Amino acid sequence: MQARAAAARVVDAVIRQGESLDVALARWLERVPPADRGLLQELSYGTLRWQPRLAALAGRLLHRPLRERDGDVSALLLVGLYQLSYTRVPAHAAVAETVAAATLLRKRWAASLLNAGLRRWQREGEALGAALAGDAQA
Repeated sequence: MQARAAAARVVDAVIRQGESLDVALARWLERVPPADRGLLQELSYGTLRWQPRLAALAGRLLHRPLRERDGDVSALLLVGLYQLSYTRVPAHAAVAETVAAATLLRKRWAASLLNAGLRRWQREGEALGAALAGDAQA
């Protein structure tokens, strides 16, 4: 399995199902190639560390919230935002691989939503971040 799709599963298990990060991560580490295990850990830990901010940003990017059953897509959006905001992964790779992960999650319909949301963050990230900071101060 691809690291970003596995990270979305881990993040979803922790956020929606209340699983321990260690338990969820252990379940998915063996399913990714050994070369990608470090990336899976980085994406999982980092996304959950910044989850409140990333979720607020995702809320600004989406016109309406995703359905409860699409928690894996929501988690994948958070993973993509984390990569663009906090890692040195090249933006084109972060977007392309995150969008491709939607197919691995069997949510092909979400590919265009993820692409649009992540590209919008690339274009408007500074303004959206400033607006989010302004809301937090109010």
